[in-house]
Amino acid sequence: MLATQIVKLLHPRLRLITVSRFYGVWDLYTEIILGKRWLRLLFNFVVCAALYLRSSLKIITNDGTHGDKALSHIRPSSMKSLCFYVNGVDEYSIDRSDLIGLKNSLNIGNMFSAVCITRLVSSKRVDLCIKVTAAVVNKYGILDFKLIVVGDGSERERFEKLAGDLSVANHIVFVGAVDNQCVKNYLTVSDIFLSTYRISNVGNPLLEAIRANKIIFTVNNGDTSAWIMHRENGFIYDENDSMVDRMAHDIVDLISNPSLRDRIKKNIRITEREKLWTWKERMQAEFSDINKLVEC
Repeated sequence: MLATQIVKLLHPRLRLITVSRFYGVWDLYTEIILGKRWLRLLFNFVVCAALYLRSSLKIITNDGTHGDKALSHIRPSSMKSLCFYVNGVDEYSIDRSDLIGLKNSLNIGNMFSAVCITRLVSSKRVDLCIKVTAAVVNKYGILDFKLIVVGDGSERERFEKLAGDLSVANHIVFVGAVDNQCVKNYLTVSDIFLSTYRISNVGNPLLEAIRANKIIFTVNNGDTSAWIMHRENGFIYDENDSMVDRMAHDIVDLISNPSLRDRIKKNIRITEREKLWTWKERMQAEFSDINKLVEC
């Protein structure tokens, strides 16, 4: 964007159409701007400058990190050029024979199971999912419960050690990184989806879980509450010292309450139908807005 501003300065009569694109703003708004951490703001100068500089269209991915609010703070006048799009999630079909093989390999049988899908790094807080599993198994005595952890990363060894320290190593399967096309299979064989990210939980895994009509357990940060309503179409929790136990308690309640499971699944199907885009729909919206600029 800086280059285009220089070109405009040198050639003021030249008509330029510019589009700037952001894949979210991570913690720029929630921690740096709201927390007034000005030194960290300096280290994010490139992103801030890109948001500040004018462009014909600013496309920011709505990943729950409040990119729209970051822009409104940095350059309010640019809000009129903002396109705030959520990512698309394509519909898919499942090969039932693949599911049988996967369930056998995971050794989950008819067990009630949870899945988390993430890079194994500290900001994704898989340790909370492990602690929830420990509470379900050790505090509430649900021995036929298993957590499936899909993904890999630098913190895997620490998470595996934590599972051992909490005496739930036999109740957690670390499957490592898998091809993105296979993620849907892990969602399908699981009963619930856990997401405990630090900044926002409105990432692709949560959207894919909605597409799969999973019962979602997540944390109330970022824009997550715009998607999940507690005990309506999922479970969402404010962060405090009792959060892990409350999540575990609600999982146990869910296991023993088929009518609650049915109601939440019905409501998450409504959420899928009303709020999710396919990638084709997502890209068509973007192309449409760009074409309007070109045609003017």
